[in-house]
Amino acid sequence: MVCRARRACVVSPCAWSGPAVVSALAEILAALLFCWADAFAMELGPARPPHGATSFASALHNPPFGPVQTAAFFQGEATTLSVPPLVPQAAEIAVGPVFFWVMLAVFLAVALFLGVRFRALRKRLQRGARALAESEERFNMLVDVSLFGVAIVHEGLLLEANERYFEMFGYAPEELLGRDILPLTVAPGHVAAVREGDCLVRACALESVGLRREGSTFPVEFRSSPFTYRGKPAVGIAVTDISARKRREDERISLQERLQSLWNVARMIEADYDELCKVVLEEILRLTRSEYSFFGFFDEAEEAMEVYAWSPEAMDVCSVGEGVRKFPVCGGGLWTEAVHRKRSVIHNDYRENPELKKGLPEGHVPINRLMSVPYIRDGRVYALATVANKPTGYTEEDAEQVGAFVANVMLLVDRQRVLEDRRISEKRVTMAFDAASDAVWDLRFDSDDTYLSPRWYTMLGYEPNEFPFSEEKLLSLIHPDDVGEIITLLHRHWDTGETYCAEYRMRTKDGGWRWILARGEVVERDYLGNPVRMLGTHVDISARKRLEDRLRRREHDLKKSQNIARLGSWHLDLINTTMVWTDELRKMYGLSPDAEPLPHTEFGRLFCPEDEK
Repeated sequence: MVCRARRACVVSPCAWSGPAVVSALAEILAALLFCWADAFAMELGPARPPHGATSFASALHNPPFGPVQTAAFFQGEATTLSVPPLVPQAAEIAVGPVFFWVMLAVFLAVALFLGVRFRALRKRLQRGARALAESEERFNMLVDVSLFGVAIVHEGLLLEANERYFEMFGYAPEELLGRDILPLTVAPGHVAAVREGDCLVRACALESVGLRREGSTFPVEFRSSPFTYRGKPAVGIAVTDISARKRREDERISLQERLQSLWNVARMIEADYDELCKVVLEEILRLTRSEYSFFGFFDEAEEAMEVYAWSPEAMDVCSVGEGVRKFPVCGGGLWTEAVHRKRSVIHNDYRENPELKKGLPEGHVPINRLMSVPYIRDGRVYALATVANKPTGYTEEDAEQVGAFVANVMLLVDRQRVLEDRRISEKRVTMAFDAASDAVWDLRFDSDDTYLSPRWYTMLGYEPNEFPFSEEKLLSLIHPDDVGEIITLLHRHWDTGETYCAEYRMRTKDGGWRWILARGEVVERDYLGNPVRMLGTHVDISARKRLEDRLRRREHDLKKSQNIARLGSWHLDLINTTMVWTDELRKMYGLSPDAEPLPHTEFGRLFCPEDEK
């Protein structure tokens, strides 16, 4: 088999890409393969090639291009290589068996496959590079617009950071890059804790206090994670301003403390007025973490304040005005400013010289901070809570917290006042009824909360509260002949509102009977109109009943005696001009027992004319 071979190529440095290298290597290997095939054919065929034929081995040992051109080709310089035919006149190459050409075809196919694969790989690498660049761009954008600061630190020195980081601490990038950031961005008292936490070396999460360029501080949270940055070990730090979260936590704690304080006060509902005010004072001290305080109420004219509670610490130290509880507003000190302005007043530097400051008398407790919070209702100052000497400065939040607490407490105080007034009123009423020998009863039909005054028991010979009240016990004390009438009168009062007034007998402890005059009225009904509460009195009318009975007996005896003696009598009321005749007198004059007596002006008609004169 004869084959013509001519090669010509131009090679430049910029053309040595992956596929180009593969193609060049394939051509060189093909030439070597031709040499090997030629030698293999000479071993199997004639001793020498046909006339005019040139072997691959001779061509390889005597190349048509010189050494300089060959070196230039392999050094990658731009060189034009012209490979003349191995035989000047269309040389024909003797070829061995078919195995050689099969191997050549396989080799060329593999070279072509590798070139295509390398080209596809290059495209994939290019797409991956573009995607990585886009991902880095998106990541940088997200970091720049994030709400937390991001910094990359190597051995404490700042390498890179986003804009939020510099804004958070108030620095320009050139002021922090390449510098130790801890002394510049962490409050002095917290730098050591951050270093001990190894947040600049290992992964950690730590809360600390940040330091701004102008010197102000704010709570921050550090979260760090180590990684390799440009071949060097570094730490990525995320810094978050947690001021809002801390405020919410403080508000939650304040609310819990306020609720606990209200609960402590609510448990004192049975305490007297002074004890309740003392508890309020203790809770105000605890809420504000103050050293001294007092709590007082004003008169209606707001001219004077009566202090109901002093903090024990102040009483232990202060020796001014022991026993004094009432203070005039006119001429008062700083606490009166809240009364005049009708709002909370804060003085965090008592050394200042406010307009109303009068100075401290000898023996007064030392004051460095003061806050007064008034309780205002309907435009009038009712109460005032004043605290002093908090370790840190008072804030508007402290004033709002104390104001809210006092407002809630005043509801309990008002209720306590109402209960106290009610107890005093009931005591006065009870004393009045006791003085009048009347008993008081207060019945509730929806519960067992019934009140019977001590006189109710003693009226029947029992000791006060000797037995609990019940409907069965009450009915057992009433005379059986009177129960029906009492029930009828009660239902008539409940249904029509007619006044309830009944006279009945009740059994005494020694077994006797006493006549009772009962009066009552429904004072509370439910939404259906049914009676819920009824108030009334009991009056012992046994003496009156005995007198009435005695009078009835005497009248009966008089009538009997007049009937036996056939005597009649009459009575003339000169004021009302009315006459009363006895039955015997009516009989004497022939009048029926139910006839109306003659008026006194016609009384003379009963006599003879001669006797009338």
